[in-house]
Amino acid sequence: MTIDVNSVLERLSTKQIESGGYYGTDVTKLSNGVGVTPQGLRKQISTWKRSKEGFRNLKYLGQRPPSVTLDEFMEIETRLHSNPIEVKSHILEDFRADRLNKGLQNLPSSSFYHAMQQTDLYQFATKYSWFKVRGINIPRDYSVSDERNTLSTLFTFSGLKAYGGADLQEISNRLVNTRKYVEKYGVAPFEFYPRILTRGSHLRSLLSSITPHRQEETQAKIIFEVQLAYVIECTDLFVTEVIHRKGRVHQSMNARRQKVENQIRKEELENIRNNSRDMVLAHKPDMDAIHKIAYLEIDEKIRARFELLRANKNTY
Repeated sequence: MTIDVNSVLERLSTKQIESGGYYGTDVTKLSNGVGVTPQGLRKQISTWKRSKEGFRNLKYLGQRPPSVTLDEFMEIETRLHSNPIEVKSHILEDFRADRLNKGLQNLPSSSFYHAMQQTDLYQFATKYSWFKVRGINIPRDYSVSDERNTLSTLFTFSGLKAYGGADLQEISNRLVNTRKYVEKYGVAPFEFYPRILTRGSHLRSLLSSITPHRQEETQAKIIFEVQLAYVIECTDLFVTEVIHRKGRVHQSMNARRQKVENQIRKEELENIRNNSRDMVLAHKPDMDAIHKIAYLEIDEKIRARFELLRANKNTY
């Protein structure tokens, strides 16, 4: 039986457009329509690829398409990244519902879980693989329990207030200590932060929903992100408080400036009167004293600024 070469080319070209190539299962289905065996059609296609231009660009993708599509793989990655403790069966149920709406073949449970375990998208299949694929260092003595405890002893905003406002010195100390602590991971917090920016406020509540002795790989990932997020947020707090403190100091200095300048002028005036009395008693002018009165070495405003800065030196 003669095979209609144009019909075969048209069907395979359609698959090329839809899937980027054709599978062995496509050839099997096509063979039923043209009345030949799958083996015979495969052999004929191989011959046409050598002799006909249209067949040369067709790509063979394998015996059968993957049970989980590329879009589904991407969905798995997105959902596991945004919520590492999401129940996997919920993802499977969503996939099945989507396939049902599209009139596609149902996705078997075994195929779904096998696909997750065989790809890097299942980020916690091996211990700390999420860290490894991102080039994040994990010390040999790493302990999930110890790291989790640091979130309440070191990576916390408690104890950063003092009487009258924030304790800048304590904030600075906490920031220095936490930045030094995360150096062991070998990543820059400011470079990594954009990846967790949208989830930063939910990380601690997400971690609290996991009991300490379960899903340790997931805990490690969340703890790491909480620690890095804290460094950025503590830096932001420190800068904000410094700006506020500087503003309050300047406001206080401006409020006292006129009073300090008036006090300096009062002292200068008293000094002038004393010198004038001395010259009257001596019956002759003291040119050095008159020169100092006429030509001040430091203006009252500058002297007032010195006094105000000296009074606030501990704050600065």
